Amino acid sequence: MNTPVPQKPVPTAASCGPLPRVWLLFTLGSVALLGMSLAGCTLSAKVHGLEPEYPPARWHIWAMRPAFMDVDSLQPTLRWEAFPRPFDREHDDLGILPRTSHISYDLKIWEAEDDYPGVFISSGRGIATWIAGNTSPGKPIYARVALPLPSHGVEIPLKPSTKYFWTVRARFLVDGHPRVTEWSRQLIETGPGFGPLVFYRFETPGSSEKNKSATPTE
Repeated sequence: MNTPVPQKPVPTAASCGPLPRVWLLFTLGSVALLGMSLAGCTLSAKVHGLEPEYPPARWHIWAMRPAFMDVDSLQPTLRWEAFPRPFDREHDDLGILPRTSHISYDLKIWEAEDDYPGVFISSGRGIATWIAGNTSPGKPIYARVALPLPSHGVEIPLKPSTKYFWTVRARFLVDGHPRVTEWSRQLIETGPGFGPLVFYRFETPGSSEKNKSATPTE
């Protein structure tokens, strides 16, 4: 039986990669040219479920889609927040958590065959709209059940320079009966607080790259 995990508000802090120098050309006191790129800028994504800590879930401002976050290894150690979260404790109106035991985690990874859930357009108000496209996250290549900790080092080498989707959920007992949460995903807002939910995503380094930090790619 799935136990719904409430969506937790996430601060929308902006993070930008290196920006090129802003060039200003003044002609008779007027600004003739202003150049600036937002190609490296991302926002924290809203999530439904357990929030990923590494790599994080981010929204790519320029591409208007969830960002594939670079990981530092072909066998990355994925991390996510532990269950129950402080948010769960604050909203445990039915008193389920004190009866919860044997908490563990399930993990799934897919190799991305295409972006999903599809194509995005801008409404002109900074809101992306899903209009069409692929509805499958890709080829399933890795899964683990009942992991004891909210982190896991992938035990097989992944392909270099390859995009992947991933997700986790909590598994536990309530009064001795097995329960799981929904699979964790991030929200693509097509309106205030609603829109399609998609799995987290990352991209592996090239075969010669090492010790890369988590930074966004389109």
